Amino acid sequence: MGAEMLIWCRFLVRPVLGRMKAHKSYAIVYALLANAGQFQREAEQRAAYSGVSATRASLCELLATKILKDFTPRELVPPSEFGVC
Repeated sequence: MGAEMLIWCRFLVRPVLGRMKAHKSYAIVYALLANAGQFQREAEQRAAYSGVSATRASLCELLATKILKDFTPRELVPPSEFGVC
């Protein structure tokens, strides 16, 4: 990992991730994944912004993945309507 990547990770990703993890919300994960999809579409449609949009999509996916790791498997599966689990 290059020095630029370490600086980027330390000063951008970690603070944002910490604020998002504090809420522990499924809505944040959904919003990040929706944004990742939108950024990916923009990367495919607009050549001038493809690098920026692809990076934004990757960052959104990374943040969503890291937030999902804080949930337990039981929290990720909705309870059954019939009480059978």
